[in-house]
Amino acid sequence: MSTSYQSIVVQVSSNQLKTLVSSPITIIPAPGLGKYVQLEFVAFDYIAGTPYVISGTEIPELVVNGNQWNAKLQTTGFLDQTVNTILMLPVFPTSNFESSEVINQPVVLGNTGTNLAGGTGSVIVTATYQIVAIQ
Repeated sequence: MSTSYQSIVVQVSSNQLKTLVSSPITIIPAPGLGKYVQLEFVAFDYIAGTPYVISGTEIPELVVNGNQWNAKLQTTGFLDQTVNTILMLPVFPTSNFESSEVINQPVVLGNTGTNLAGGTGSVIVTATYQIVAIQ
């Protein structure tokens, strides 16, 4: 049985964006035993600073226990901008997950590529989700 929709807002600084490979940021905490996070929607609000240097190997994205969702921070056309920009995405997993992979796991903003370089912009992450209890 799921609960009602919830939203969370997390500010991610430029220093945090540049270290996501080794230091992912928790966006939604682990929900507890026998429960998982059902992510519905995410908005990335980029607060522009100097643009990030994009090499094409950076992949900042939302992950659950290493499993990818379709919620990726676009590097070209988003993190390389000099004006504030919003990226709004409905969220779904990129593949099926085994229950054991998502139960009691947090949703984190990580980077499965290389760290971003340069840049001083920050990102406000707004996520809408439900906590679902396994039956």
